[in-house]
Amino acid sequence: MEGLGYDTTFLGPSHTVPLPEFADSLVYDVLTAETLPDTIFQETYYTRYIHFSVATNKARRQPIVVGLNIDQSKLRSVKRSRWSLDDQVGEYQLSNAYYRNNDYDRGHLARRASAGKSSAAEVRHRTNSLTTQLESMGRYGGTGIGSE
Repeated sequence: MEGLGYDTTFLGPSHTVPLPEFADSLVYDVLTAETLPDTIFQETYYTRYIHFSVATNKARRQPIVVGLNIDQSKLRSVKRSRWSLDDQVGEYQLSNAYYRNNDYDRGHLARRASAGKSSAAEVRHRTNSLTTQLESMGRYGGTGIGSE
């Protein structure tokens, strides 16, 4: 599928921006193609999505880093929707229950509008592309990562 995963040559062939690699001491913590053999990975440590890729911490069940290609000509307004679990990463993500009855909220690392997604299926909130943030920084008028 075209646009699947972060494109290291998105800025042009003379401006390659590779995905980060992990030190040997950190590799054990990263979700890998070996852990999830039926998932589409990019460069061993990154699950691939439309225009972005995510490296996930297995124990914390949150992203370590996200590589996202942003084409400003494709930016658009996207209505809010519910967060949903991503079948690709299974148990290696925080469920919606994690955010109940505490001061934490979800914040985007790869915003749907920024990724230039075009279909309804592509614009779903996926829990594997978010980070935990204080609720006061996000949707309730804050200026945090999740403010849209």
